[in-house]
Amino acid sequence: MAHPFDADLVFRQFDQLLAHFLGITKINTKEQRTDSSAIMPKIRRAGRLSLAFDVLNQAVRICPPEILPESLRQVLEPAFRTDLLYRSRASEIKNKLQFVLDLQQQLLEVIASFPEVAELPPVALVRRFLAEQTVFDPTSKKRVAKKGKEIAPASLQSA
Repeated sequence: MAHPFDADLVFRQFDQLLAHFLGITKINTKEQRTDSSAIMPKIRRAGRLSLAFDVLNQAVRICPPEILPESLRQVLEPAFRTDLLYRSRASEIKNKLQFVLDLQQQLLEVIASFPEVAELPPVALVRRFLAEQTVFDPTSKKRVAKKGKEIAPASLQSA
C-alpha cells in the first residue's frame, strides 16, 4: 500500500489466491492436458468459418434473388447454415471454409455487372473479408485462407 506503483495489487492478490488453491487441490501446472491444447485451435477455426458464413449470408440477402445462381441461393436456406456450421467435424472445417470463400468470390463475380448491388455495405464486407483473410493462389486460381498468424489483429471480427 505504501508503494502503489511498484506492483499490481490486483494481480498479486490473484497470484496469491491461485497459489493457495493450487496447493489445496494439488494441481500440477507444469503439465498441460492434451485435449485443452487441441480444442482451442479448433474453436478458432470454427469461429472463422462462422464469420465467413455470416459475411456471405448478409451479402446474399441484399441481392435480388433473380440474379443469384442456385449455389448462392442455397446460402439463405436454414439447413445450409446448420449443415455448414453445426454438422461439421473438426477435420472438415478447412474444406468448408474454402467452400465459403469460393462462394464469396462467386458472389463478387455475379454482382460485378450490377453496380447498384456491388456498392452496398454487406458486399464491401465480403471484399474486406477476402482481402484480410485470404491470398490468391495462382496454381488453383482461387483465393485461399491465410494461416491464422498471418491475419492482422485489426481484421474483421464480426459481420
